[in-house]
Amino acid sequence: MLFLGSETTLQDVFAEPLKQIVTNVQAVVVPHSGHWMPEENLGVFTEQLLSFLE
Repeated sequence: MLFLGSETTLQDVFAEPLKQIVTNVQAVVVPHSGHWMPEENLGVFTEQLLSFLE
């Protein structure tokens, strides 16, 4: 499971419980972004998504 978030929204309090029930949780901060990650930081968003899908 790929869990993308911004510096303010991606916190261990959200990611850690997922790791208890889902295998291969990857929590990644997309810097300089908010709710519209693909528009606010397309490069990092796309890089992380493609890397996960490979």
